[in-house]
Amino acid sequence: MIEYRVDGQPDIVRLITSLTDHEKYPAAELAALYARRWETESVSDEIKTHQRGRPVLRSQT
Repeated sequence: MIEYRVDGQPDIVRLITSLTDHEKYPAAELAALYARRWETESVSDEIKTHQRGRPVLRSQT
């Protein structure tokens, strides 16, 4: 588990990973990649649900 804070944010982020080699996978690099992944996910969600110009069908289950 990697714990870190994003600059200016009071909350602690916890990243759980199965990558255990700290030399091959430095914590700072994993934290940066995790942040980049969620930025990409957020943009993708925004496009899919809000900017297509047509209604979005959502599952109820």
